[in-house]
Amino acid sequence: MAKRLRDSAGEKNYNVADYEDALFYFNLVDRARYYNHKHDLSGLHMDHCYDCTVTLNMLETYLESDFNINFKNYTVNKLMKKLINVLTEGNNRRNKLKTSYNILSNLK
Repeated sequence: MAKRLRDSAGEKNYNVADYEDALFYFNLVDRARYYNHKHDLSGLHMDHCYDCTVTLNMLETYLESDFNINFKNYTVNKLMKKLINVLTEGNNRRNKLKTSYNILSNLK
């Protein structure tokens, strides 16, 4: 079944079955595939899958950016451990969103 997608560049025809097949393949194969990266995984409960690799690369990009004010001396591993602890702590509290927001906004 073909559908039309409208965007600023105009309309584009696409096949729903092809789109679903591509997403299915990505979720089943590509996300589970081994991705080589240089990050230290000790104590993180992470591996070399797509999701973990993207998360670690994103943290590395942030740490190297001008937006990084509070974590200048952090490694990717150290920041990820901090985030895991924050999210775990927030998960165990009654008001999860408020707790997590307050903790994350006060990280130093």
